[in-house]
Amino acid sequence: MILESMSTSEVLKYIAKILLKLAERIEMSDGSRVSAPSKRRANELVLSERSLPLLTSVARDEYSARRERSRHLDASLFGEMSWDILLDLFIHHGSGKRVSVTSACIASAGPSTTALRHLTLLKEAGLISRDVSKADKRVAYVELTEKGVQDMASYLTVRAGTRPIYDHISSDKSFMFDHKEASL
Repeated sequence: MILESMSTSEVLKYIAKILLKLAERIEMSDGSRVSAPSKRRANELVLSERSLPLLTSVARDEYSARRERSRHLDASLFGEMSWDILLDLFIHHGSGKRVSVTSACIASAGPSTTALRHLTLLKEAGLISRDVSKADKRVAYVELTEKGVQDMASYLTVRAGTRPIYDHISSDKSFMFDHKEASL
């Protein structure tokens, strides 16, 4: 699992990030406002080399759950094509793969013409960018902008915080105690 490869200090830092997001959520639900520096710090913490695989996993789980839901319930009841596109782009961002416009339309789980309108809306919102392939001018690629990555990572961090942490920890807890740190 993902956390198994982390040192004790990295696991604790990750848990601290989750707790920070939960504290912000509680502050906001109490009517308090989170200060801009605190919010900025939380967003800066979101994408580390260690958290990106976990957040990609959360996005993949959410995308899969949406496809599973469509197998059991009428998919036309849940029209969130932009969200499906954003999840797919975040998953591909995490794996470093480029996404063609055609692939993004397929990921939307809807008609291509409607998906193209959603891509335009996402681009206008500053969440994605679109580039034409240098090798083949007929192919265009879409990807999350820095804002898109940060916004998705911020949301997915909250989602990761709502999932039980033990889902990502094996039954062998020995990895939690790095022998170098245990002597401290």
